[in-house]
Amino acid sequence: MAEAVHLEARMGDIDALMLRLERSALLRSTILQVALLDAAPDPTRMRAKILRGFAQIPRFRQVPVAALLPGVPPTWVTSSNFDIDYHLRFMRLSGRNDMRALLDEAARIAMQAFDPARPLWESHVIDGLADGGAGAIQKIHHSLGDGVSLLDIILLFVDFERDPTAPAGDIDELLPEVSSSTSRLAQSLATDARTLGHAMTGAPRRALRTARDPAESMKSLVMLSRSLARLAAPGSGALSPIMKGRSLGARFDTLVCPFDKLHAAAKAVGGRLNTALLAAVSGALGRYHEAHGAPVPAVRCAIPVSTRQGRGGSLGNQFSPTRFLLPTWAADNVERLEIARDLTTAQTNEPALSLAGPVARVLNTLPSALIVPVFEHVMRGIDVIVNNLRGSPIELFVAGARSLGNYGFSPRGGAAVNITVISHLDELNFAINSDPAAIPDPDMFVACLRESIDDIRKAA
Repeated sequence: MAEAVHLEARMGDIDALMLRLERSALLRSTILQVALLDAAPDPTRMRAKILRGFAQIPRFRQVPVAALLPGVPPTWVTSSNFDIDYHLRFMRLSGRNDMRALLDEAARIAMQAFDPARPLWESHVIDGLADGGAGAIQKIHHSLGDGVSLLDIILLFVDFERDPTAPAGDIDELLPEVSSSTSRLAQSLATDARTLGHAMTGAPRRALRTARDPAESMKSLVMLSRSLARLAAPGSGALSPIMKGRSLGARFDTLVCPFDKLHAAAKAVGGRLNTALLAAVSGALGRYHEAHGAPVPAVRCAIPVSTRQGRGGSLGNQFSPTRFLLPTWAADNVERLEIARDLTTAQTNEPALSLAGPVARVLNTLPSALIVPVFEHVMRGIDVIVNNLRGSPIELFVAGARSLGNYGFSPRGGAAVNITVISHLDELNFAINSDPAAIPDPDMFVACLRESIDDIRKAA
């Protein structure tokens, strides 16, 4: 059996902050991944595959246990009451059995809070679709990881052929960890001591650099301060005059488009895929507001920027949220692409992106009664979140069933709509998580997005 992956025992600062913000139901950080399958997966094989994966990634058998010191993130501890059959569930659709019914069921699953006494994930397999297919729904709390790390880790639980040779040997069961309050306190103090040690040893080097070039050091500090101010500015509320309502409801929709044309359109203006996606969202929001007789020059947009060095590498969250104004007025598709290119470049080059972890650490020392309302205010002021993740370029199988599509419904966290795009083979799978209070006519919104995507593709 492969060697277990090393995981930090203490939760990261960003992970801990996301968990704390769940005191507000509006700020729940539930990620839902829906894989469309050409058949129902075999329950026995799927169960065995998951258990074997846990031997390498024990995080999915662990629960966060609060630290004894204020401001210190929780510790991950293996649950002594783990029950795979609670987390892995099989059901059939009743009544309607089409894609709309599957997405509605997925939205209901997403809206249900996790049991904090159990590991923060669930897997729901739903068969009985009209075409003989099925849906595999993975529900994961964002504190376990971001989209990049979770898409990497999921490869442990899938196959690269429909009927691979079964691995030899029995499935190893992980023993529960015995962790006393004293040992957790000692572990937290040791971790804090290491952090302080790194800061102290790094201080002389930083002081020496400042002494050698004080003017350049001051310039860097000013740039960093201005960047942090831009990222942390609270904003004055949502800019859309019609997408103002907020609720705990969720509506899931999907779109599929070929990868090549959108990628080519972005390259035509010197951009990357994110450029084309942001341009398409800009056009969609412009169309949607014009259809309602309420044109708006710009909306407030957020995109998560990965701060990982390379692809994947560990669980946990390594990203920084950015917020900016996204113009909707450009009628020419090339101009729209150029605007999107400049915006994405500016966001990914913000000097303060590296401060997401330290800022989260400071916020974790503040009372929840203070930070939760602030985050609610900030997130309510976001009209749209746009996220882009790289999926698998090869076919994947789940216990004998082939994956036909992969849709990642990321949390809105108080925004009106979240649009997350995952590449799947030579296609782009759009997952649209909208608030029914903000977008009561989702079919029109999806139609506007489809038309805008088609327009951007023509610019290639």
